[in-house]
Amino acid sequence: MKRCYARVSTEEQSLERQLLTFKEAFGGEVYQMYEEKRTAKGSAVRPVLEKLIADLEAGDEVVTDAVDRIGRSVKDFMDNIFKIQSKKASLYILNLRMRFDENPFAKAMIQLLMVFAELERSMISERTKDGLKQAKAEGKFKGRKPRITDQEIQFILEKRKKGWTLDKISKAVKVSNCGVFKAIQRYERGEFNLNKEYWMEKNRDQMEILKK
Repeated sequence: MKRCYARVSTEEQSLERQLLTFKEAFGGEVYQMYEEKRTAKGSAVRPVLEKLIADLEAGDEVVTDAVDRIGRSVKDFMDNIFKIQSKKASLYILNLRMRFDENPFAKAMIQLLMVFAELERSMISERTKDGLKQAKAEGKFKGRKPRITDQEIQFILEKRKKGWTLDKISKAVKVSNCGVFKAIQRYERGEFNLNKEYWMEKNRDQMEILKK
């Protein structure tokens, strides 16, 4: 059985292109789809990939659209290849049109490809860091602007005490209703530089209103 694995590095990214690639490659063939969204900077553990490997049976074929979907480093990749091969299954990379099994040539080729893939990611990362460093030096990049400032949360608290609705407040500070509510929660956790004890004492009877 073909077991296709699609992965992106963040929740915001879409799997649609990869899913379409599998559909175009196999048409009406029967295959099982495994979809995963993981952060590249986070843990190397990928639950969906692990489930795919656990599901493998002798003769199965793991299919992915690119060589670096299976691992973010040469070691990570080779560890997963070993797991796949230990189940007497093979790996097929669509964009290379290559099948990798226990053939020594295939094993050497895939290690070489992973080295270049890892090198490319490192170079992109370094270029990005250099670009941000230069932009900061030129005053073109000052970091992400806070969505709600200390002054704005104080405004929110005052207006909520006066009975303003979340909708009215959100329009005034140009932040979504959800953003306003989360700001109130952050205030209650002490994440704003306000005199929390003063506000809690002054508005003790209004704190429940803030949560509504």
